[in-house]
Formats: sequence, C-alpha cells, structure tokens
Amino acid sequence: MQVSLENTGELSRKLSITVPAADIDAMAAERLEQIAKTVKMPGFRPGKVPMDVVKRQHGDRVMGEITERVISESLAKAMKEKDVRPAGQPMMDAGAGLPEEGKDYSYSVSFDVYPEFKPAKVAGIKLTKEVAEPTDEMVEDLLGRLAESRKSYKKKDGAAVKGDKVIINGEGFVKGEKEGFEGGNLKDFPIILGSGSLIPGFEENLEGVKAGDKKDVEVDFPKDYHSKDLAGKPAIFKCEVLRVEEAEEAKFDDKFATMFGEKTMDDLRTKISEQLTTDLNNASEQRLKRELFDKIEKDNQFELPASVVEAEFNAVWNAQLNDLKQRGMGIEALGKSEDEAKVEFRALAERRVRLGLVLAELGKEHKIEVGKADIEAEIEAVAARNPGMEDQVKQYYADPQRQNEIVGPLFEKKVTDWILEQSTVTEKKVDTKELMQEFGQ
Repeated sequence: MQVSLENTGELSRKLSITVPAADIDAMAAERLEQIAKTVKMPGFRPGKVPMDVVKRQHGDRVMGEITERVISESLAKAMKEKDVRPAGQPMMDAGAGLPEEGKDYSYSVSFDVYPEFKPAKVAGIKLTKEVAEPTDEMVEDLLGRLAESRKSYKKKDGAAVKGDKVIINGEGFVKGEKEGFEGGNLKDFPIILGSGSLIPGFEENLEGVKAGDKKDVEVDFPKDYHSKDLAGKPAIFKCEVLRVEEAEEAKFDDKFATMFGEKTMDDLRTKISEQLTTDLNNASEQRLKRELFDKIEKDNQFELPASVVEAEFNAVWNAQLNDLKQRGMGIEALGKSEDEAKVEFRALAERRVRLGLVLAELGKEHKIEVGKADIEAEIEAVAARNPGMEDQVKQYYADPQRQNEIVGPLFEKKVTDWILEQSTVTEKKVDTKELMQEFGQ
C-alpha cells in the first residue's frame, strides 16, 4: 500500500492512499464466496452455483459493498503508518469512485490534526475568590417569594385593581376580521393584573372591571410576537368578567412552614439560609472557575483545528436556536442581529475548544483520570438530586455508553480542581446581592 501525507495548512493535512489490486481482488473474492454459499439461481442447487456465474451476476454489487471496508481498513493503516491523529472526521475527496477488479484503488482524505503544544505553567496562578454570606433581608425576601408562589385569593365585590385576579371568558379577533384567530378563545382564564404575563395593555385595560362586566380590550400584538400571523397587528378581545378575586395576606406562622416541609418558621428560615449559603458558594465557585479559565485561555494561544471549532459552533448555535424555538422566540430576542450573535457564539466555541485541549493535555501530563469509583459516585449524586427517581437514574446510567455523558464533565472538574490546588487563591468579601447576580437574581 502506498501512502503520502501532505501538509495543506498549519493544522490541515491531505492523506493520499493507493490500495494494491491484489488486496481489492482478495476482498471481492471473499465476499463473492460468502454470496455463493447461499445464492439461489435457476438450474443450480443452493451453494453449487459456479463462481464465474456468481461473479457475473453480483460482481458490480460486491465492489460497491467492499468500498467502505477498503477505505476504513486502509485509512486506519495509513494513519498508523504516518502517526497522525485526526481532529474530527476525515473528509473523502471527490473523484475516487468505486474499486475495480484487477486495478489499484487510489483515494485521498482531508482532515485537521490536533495542535502540538505544551500548556502554560499553572502552578502559582493568582486568583481572587469572591465570597458572601446570606443576610436576613435575603431570607425575608425569599420568604416573600414563597408566599407569592402559594398565594390564595378570595372573592372581591368591588372593582379590580393591580394585584387582583380577574377570571374571564373571551375571544380574540384581529381588528377588521369577523372570525376569531386560532388560540384566542379564552375560557375561565385567570389573569393577575400587573403581572406582565400578557401582551402590553391587556392587563391595564381590565383594571376597574367588576364581576359581570363585558368589555372590549383593544391591544396591539408586539412586532416580535412568536406567531407571525399576529405579530404587529391590532386586535380586540371581547371579554366577559366572570369574577374578581383579591389576594389574602400571607401569615408567616408554623402552618405556613408546613407548606414547605418544615415544622416551624424558625426551621423554614434555617432551611432558606442554608439554601442561600449553597447558592452563594456555587456562585463564588463559578466566578472563580471563570477567572481561572480566562487566565488559561489567555496564556495558551495556539492554532485551533478549524473542523473542531466548526463542529462546536454548530452544536452551541443549534442549541441556542432550539432553546429560542421552545420558548416561542426568534433571533431578535438575543438583542442583536444574527450575524452579531454568530460572532459571539463562534468566539464561545473557540474558547471551549481551546480550554478542552489544554485541560486534556494537563490531565494527560499529570496522569489525571476518571475512574470507575468517580463514575459511580457521580451517578449516586445525580440520583440524590432526583428524589423519587433514583432507580430510573441508576437504570439509565447502567448503559456504559450513557456513562460517557458524565465522564467529560467529571474529567474537567478533576483537572480544574487539581489546577486550583496549585493556585494561590485569595478570598475577598463582596456584596451578597452582587454575587447573586451570577444567577441573574
């Protein structure tokens, strides 16, 4: 077998391979013999059809069938011979066609290779870990949000005001059309005035209504509304108010605590404080990790394999598009043009590829591995985070292929923790609310 390797760029390679005719013919003959054992043809007993007849009838099909084997086996040998490790899937160059009997078979593949580099020194990296403790104000604020989530309402005889619940029947029409639009039929539909959950102007139009009132609510659908048939159009909702309810003031007593699995309010406040402490610690670790990764990215500049970056970009970009689609939103929800968003996501893809390569090299250099015990411990942790579904979680990860889903993150964490052990970390107290912004709170 003849093999030649050509550098077509800093990390781009072209591998040209010629498979001898003898190897092609041997593979074809092997396959034809398999077919001959079972082939049925008029005038011959099964398995007794002469080879030249089998070859005449099935030769072309066999050449097509063995093509994949010819390429996969010869490519693996060629890669080993030239000691190259492709980054991503090699791409077959056009024009090779199918193998032919008695002829050498030549083809070429193009691919990227991983860069050869030595990671920058990580020992002694100076980092600042921002820390904070939960305040009484935060505990009371979270109590208020818990009360909001379990808010109860009672009948109200007067006019509806902001904060009240209005229950309506109604039907929506695009202005000037006689037929109501799809999805515009509202039945026993509850609306909390002032919640901002409906299109602008709808809730405000219902302030002042009473049970039994009928009212036409005129609004304009936003230009970026998820339904293109309604986006930017004026509409009228013909509404009938079934009832008006006002919120009952929450009582922070032991009875309230039992709604959240605690016996007393002191127990509930303690539980909230512990959860806030966990959240703040997670936010602190997240910022520390980001600062570390910023330094690693800055200190390790080298050429990246374009095909790997492209694959990573497609993954993160498609994930973002799917997320927007599930929420009924378009690209405009990102607050920038599609081209601007793609530039940002490509930079993110490059960062992830670069960090992945550096962490992998550090793990290899310092013999950091994910063992069976690590995987089992992580599966137990995932099960514990899903009470009531422990058996399903363990059954899911019983498949070794699915265990690979957690090996990558586990490896990253082990290498990151190792780097942090080599680093000089200084704690710095910061405002609690500022740290909680890490989670958009």
